[in-house]
Amino acid sequence: MPDSLDFDSLRPKSPFMGESHNLWRTQLRRFIEREIMPYVDQWDEAGAIPRDLFLRAGAFGLLGAGYPVEYGGTGRGPDYDWHHGIVTSEELGRIGAGGITAALMIHGIGLPPVLAA
Repeated sequence: MPDSLDFDSLRPKSPFMGESHNLWRTQLRRFIEREIMPYVDQWDEAGAIPRDLFLRAGAFGLLGAGYPVEYGGTGRGPDYDWHHGIVTSEELGRIGAGGITAALMIHGIGLPPVLAA
């Protein structure tokens, strides 16, 4: 048992996650730590996130993760699978303010049916 518990020590290891998942976690965590965490309380209290966060998240690859390449996404395959989505949810959960994650990732509700049509 580790001397101290943190987010990573509490997460069970998965046989389905490999190096690409670890890399995505590292990159996403850095993005969140730099672009979101310093402002999370301010944005949560305001009930809004800045519009340019969507641009930064898009440029980083967060908003297109797992969506078809022909529509600006990263696609699926060896570079992105459902387990990358789990990593994304876990890392966004670390923010601790669900409204920020909901606002930033709202396209995950409406975009899949649009793509299916």
